[in-house]
Amino acid sequence: MTREPLSRSSSLCAAALCVVVGAVSATDVHAADPRQKRHQEAAAISHVAHGKAKKGDMALAAQLYQQAWTTDKSVMAYLYAAGRCLDKAGDLDGAIAAYQKFLSMVTTTDPLFAKATDRLKEAKDAKAEKAAAEARKRKAEKRAAERRAEIARQQEAARKADEARKAKIAAEKAKKRLAEDRADRQMARIIGVSLGAVAAVGGGWFIYDASQMAAELESDLEPEVKGGKIVSMTQSEAMSRQDAINQQHAMGIGLVAAGLAAAGIVWAVTGEPDKVALVPSARGALVRVRF
Repeated sequence: MTREPLSRSSSLCAAALCVVVGAVSATDVHAADPRQKRHQEAAAISHVAHGKAKKGDMALAAQLYQQAWTTDKSVMAYLYAAGRCLDKAGDLDGAIAAYQKFLSMVTTTDPLFAKATDRLKEAKDAKAEKAAAEARKRKAEKRAAERRAEIARQQEAARKADEARKAKIAAEKAKKRLAEDRADRQMARIIGVSLGAVAAVGGGWFIYDASQMAAELESDLEPEVKGGKIVSMTQSEAMSRQDAINQQHAMGIGLVAAGLAAAGIVWAVTGEPDKVALVPSARGALVRVRF
């Protein structure tokens, strides 16, 4: 039930009180007994309070009943009625205070004593239940917050685990690629160096064969002096054989140089990429080696 602001309730209460007091003053101008006058004023105020309570304005009705009791404290029913209106308005603390005050000022023979006692117990029980409900609500909210936090932690742990799994897979793939690359470079090195060695060996054979041909030519040129001239072969034939020897010797040297160079380059290029590398330069290419 909606409770009106205190200022508004007080204003309405004051207005109602003025009307009632005015009515009482008009009808009983000549009242000589102040006690009777207060009794009449309190009765008029309680009548207004009763009307407000019937309309559902329990907060204002409680204030009016409290004013009626303040005006005439001999009628304890006003204080009990104020407590009931506060109770119905949901103001349990105010209702409990009113019931306790009422019970402290009446005897057990008062007609409303038993009701006030029951109402007090009900109000206290309702207050305790309200406090328990609020405690349960806070506990449920706390559990929900803890559950959300736990879910968030689990999701974060799952995310980190997934990232770690992906990182492990990526590292294993990189390791595999590195091993395959090393194997490929090792194979290329073996093939390249082998081909270079074959070329160098072939060049060495050409050189050896050229030296044999040179020895044969020298043997064939042993002079058989007849009149001081070499007569075993003609000069053009000797020069032709010497040209062939020179060509084969040069070819052998070229093959040896090419084979050794090729083997060296392949060895450098197929080495560890962070230690050996073939880099361009203004003069061609350089082999860079890091130790």
